[in-house]
Amino acid sequence: SAFQAKFKCTNAITGPASSCAIPNYDQYYILAQNTCESEGYVTILNLNQCRIAGRALSGDASKGFAADQPANGYGDTDSGRTGGCTFHSGNVNNNLQFFPFATGPCGTATFHCVCGAFAPIPDASWHTFVDACLAEAPVTGECTAWASGNIYGTM
Repeated sequence: SAFQAKFKCTNAITGPASSCAIPNYDQYYILAQNTCESEGYVTILNLNQCRIAGRALSGDASKGFAADQPANGYGDTDSGRTGGCTFHSGNVNNNLQFFPFATGPCGTATFHCVCGAFAPIPDASWHTFVDACLAEAPVTGECTAWASGNIYGTM
């Protein structure tokens, strides 16, 4: 699925969302329409990363999820809900709501996407980044150990 393709999960067949690696995003955005990817961002499909993003956007270190949300997020699998991490009506004062398997675009049923983004790699650091990443993962560029120590992610 798109979920497993995007993240390295301890259970690559069925998830759950909480078993997947957490990307190190350094910027977060709320979108009312389109998709995170169509705007150059990433849909947050990890429960823990959703919490981190919500806390960063709201400035509330105790920001959590809606009281009726199941432990691993809502089970919706259709386009009737916005997929991924959301704030209802885009309001950071609301609790987060996490729909890891829903497929609706941002703004579906007034749930706005919480998207992640990586900082661009400065030109002066590009060769260093490529050398370090490929030293760890010369075939795939999935240098997860190296990437966990910076804000750029993997290739």
